[in-house]
Amino acid sequence: MNSIVILSVILCLKAAALDVVPEPELDLTGELAGTLAFYQTEGNQTYLRSNGELASDLPTEAVFELQDPQNHFRQASFTYTWDLRDGTPIQTSEPRIAMNFTLPGSYSLSVDVVAYWEHSSHGRAFPTQSNTFKADLTVLDAVRSIEVSGPSSILVDQSVALTLAVNGSPPMTVCWSITSDCQVASLKHCHVLKMNGKRCILNYTFPNSGHYCLGVKVKNDISAMQAFQDLTVQQDVTHLFLFILPCAALLLVTIGFIGFSAFRQPTPQMKSLLEVTDFHFSSPSSKNLSGDHPLEVTMMGPCCAGCSPHSATEGGTEGSPLLPSGSPSVRSYLA
Repeated sequence: MNSIVILSVILCLKAAALDVVPEPELDLTGELAGTLAFYQTEGNQTYLRSNGELASDLPTEAVFELQDPQNHFRQASFTYTWDLRDGTPIQTSEPRIAMNFTLPGSYSLSVDVVAYWEHSSHGRAFPTQSNTFKADLTVLDAVRSIEVSGPSSILVDQSVALTLAVNGSPPMTVCWSITSDCQVASLKHCHVLKMNGKRCILNYTFPNSGHYCLGVKVKNDISAMQAFQDLTVQQDVTHLFLFILPCAALLLVTIGFIGFSAFRQPTPQMKSLLEVTDFHFSSPSSKNLSGDHPLEVTMMGPCCAGCSPHSATEGGTEGSPLLPSGSPSVRSYLA
């Protein structure tokens, strides 16, 4: 009989023990810790922004990531109150919130995280823990376009200024190079410069004419973009004109001289000199006008050069001279 009573008491105690749910083992000595992470989506790609710098006008998600390596909060529930400093806090039960920053600038975000435990069947509330997490954000314009402008005509051996306009928030880093072909252009070896604004000027001198390719890669803290531009370099025709014009002038002078020499009328190299004897018929003496003696004529000219006057009579009678003394014997004419 006694044994039956003892057995009944033991069974009742076991049944009562089954109705009691043990309380969870809580270790509230650990501090509620975590970090804020930001994810931005562009197209089909998602970027993690862990340094507080975000791109403007992109879908953004802020996520609270709990750090609990010892699983102290594995049975806890959480509430999150987000404050973007715009006067309207938002409370969620999920550790994330969506946002979009349309303008660049500086922003601040804070979230109050509360962890609590409860058991619905007994209605008991367990102690809670809370902490506030903040993040200072810098919103920048991503690099969205690169434009290259310069002179319409690029000449050899002349310094050319190419203007680079970038749509993005500075500071930016520019890597640029010039190659012979855009199909195989590479930016592994390039000139690097810093941009504190949205425009810069690239100076370059092309040694030869032909087709070239300008490759540009621009990046800031949140984005990067590269672009390629075809360039055509022409020979400077001014140098050619300076060489051709003197040669053409010399050629024309030579041709003109040859033509003048070939078509001019021939002229005698020297005019002949004709000497004519000036016959002066003065009144002869009566001796010469009467009698049987003929007139004595003396001719001086090329046909008789060296001839000496001689008497026309056999008797040796000396005639009177044809020309009076003191008068010129020869006159010269140019024929």
